[in-house]
Amino acid sequence: MKICVTTKDNSPEVETDPHFGRCMYFMFVDTETMQKEFIKNPFAAESQGAGVRAAQYITDHGADVLISGNPGPNAVSVMETAGIRIVKYPEMKAMEAVQKFLGINNLVKGENMKICVPSMGKTGLEDQVGQHFGKVLNYIMYDTETSEVSILPNTSEHNGGVGLPPELMSKNGVDIMLCGGLGTKAVAMFEQYGIEVFVGAQGTIQNALDAWKDGKLQKANMNNACTSHEHDDHHSHHHH
Repeated sequence: MKICVTTKDNSPEVETDPHFGRCMYFMFVDTETMQKEFIKNPFAAESQGAGVRAAQYITDHGADVLISGNPGPNAVSVMETAGIRIVKYPEMKAMEAVQKFLGINNLVKGENMKICVPSMGKTGLEDQVGQHFGKVLNYIMYDTETSEVSILPNTSEHNGGVGLPPELMSKNGVDIMLCGGLGTKAVAMFEQYGIEVFVGAQGTIQNALDAWKDGKLQKANMNNACTSHEHDDHHSHHHH
């Protein structure tokens, strides 16, 4: 797999650059060898259209994944058409971003992850995925290392309890949540708690886990957050 990271320069300890089209360098990493190659962004000084041209450029260079800040909608559509997966991380060291991505997507590395899926029932993997993650009664937890399945009751304020779902999940060690969709405020809140969210989950909990393992679910971001779920978020301010 070839990962492209937008970076500020080409030094070993380089940080990611949140500006996609006008980043200084593209760092390409071959995940087989972990060799990296820096290519100066030829469009960094363009006054317009830099994003689309940069998207075409990394497509032509065989990128499978882009780690960057916030590419514009036109650049995104070029990359989505080419099947490039777009991952957004806050500014951090570029190689750490690559390792974080690989840790999340590479279960064979044996990294222990807790995945949480909102559930319509309370039996486990055969439950249907609950489409309103904040209001479901339970979350099904899946441990990638032990394959253990457990049930986490939704005791958040949506159900008359205390706190918000991301807070509850964070306290219970959740790394990833799979759901149908969610609003922009919720995306921001999960980011705050360091929980990665993947959208597009449907069918049973088992279907959702299989789709995630096969890379078929999309990482939630501000572009694919849906306005139809915004009403789930009206509680997202903290009550003190």
